[in-house]
Amino acid sequence: MTGNDFYELWEAARLVDKHRKAMGDSGLQQSELVWRKWLAFCAEKLLDWKEAKATDVSAFVIDINPRTTRAGRKVSP
Repeated sequence: MTGNDFYELWEAARLVDKHRKAMGDSGLQQSELVWRKWLAFCAEKLLDWKEAKATDVSAFVIDINPRTTRAGRKVSP
């Protein structure tokens, strides 16, 4: 299963999950962006996304630059 296949299955399952708060289009777009960045990070490191360890995820989170809000405050990725 490719990373894109996995994301599509996750998104479909998330949309029908009535036990969680709905994400809406904006939330789904943000999650897709983070997922694509994760896959790119894994490809750059020659890492199979399915074999990633906690240390790989930590390195990915550190690698993402925080966004800046309109008020100029930094927000965690």
